Amino acid sequence: MSTKSKRIARGEVAPLAPTPKQDDVILLAKGETKYICPFDAKELWAVNDVLLDEKFKGQTGNLTFRFDPTTPEFAERMRAKAPIISWQNYADIKYPLDEIIKEFGTEYFSNTISYMIAYAIYMKVPQVRLYGVDAPYGGIYDIERSGIEYWIGRAAERGIKIIPSEGSHLLRTIQGSIYGTGREGQIQLYFAERFIINNTLPLVGRFVDMDACNLARWILMPKEHECKEFKVTIEKNITSGQVKYQVGREFAQKMWLPMETWEWMYKYYKGLEEQGKLPVEATTIYKKLVLLTEGGEQY
Repeated sequence: MSTKSKRIARGEVAPLAPTPKQDDVILLAKGETKYICPFDAKELWAVNDVLLDEKFKGQTGNLTFRFDPTTPEFAERMRAKAPIISWQNYADIKYPLDEIIKEFGTEYFSNTISYMIAYAIYMKVPQVRLYGVDAPYGGIYDIERSGIEYWIGRAAERGIKIIPSEGSHLLRTIQGSIYGTGREGQIQLYFAERFIINNTLPLVGRFVDMDACNLARWILMPKEHECKEFKVTIEKNITSGQVKYQVGREFAQKMWLPMETWEWMYKYYKGLEEQGKLPVEATTIYKKLVLLTEGGEQY
């Protein structure tokens, strides 16, 4: 443990972080889009142990934000990449929680990223770029996304730009279009989710159903440029219709769907669930296509 860490562990208060010198900060979290981070800002703030990723060997940051209880050994590993800002006793730098709550008049923080954006506003950083903050629909971010977007809104109030990376699900509807408009929508899906849909759609049935299936499969199958960019290899079993794949790097892509296709898939997966036949691997797909679209009026 460093001298500074020992001092803090004895109960003394960690110093506040200096005001960032840069007018452009990268906030790096642990979603898949972390791998497209350009590391071109002189100020980089890391979430937890993200910089310990093998692919970031040699990369360091300016601050590591960590708020969970942590062993001394793990704290040292993170500290080797960047000083730790927290209110925990392993902190190198004190996170000014009371000051931030007083400044903004709220205690609404849903995760570490919420604290980071709030800190950026408090420190008057003009622009923050987000990488690895994917917040996909259908996972833990259904609980946490609202807090992140709340603080993005608070930043906008003060003229601070928060820029999600390509592939992030932040600041978009599940359909990707303004509510109540248009006859088409976009949904962001990972490669794994696209193949799950392909492998759980029916292979036989009425013409209208098979026609809808063929269009959905054509839309969702990775295109040649995606296979090259993300190193996707595909193997299809002609008899069973099942598709196996390998991918060099998972990534969420915006998938355009005509509303007729979206509505057909909605009804199909809803029907499977009502019959008790929903495959376990399709639960996230069901949540995205059915549960999350039932929050308001139907199309």
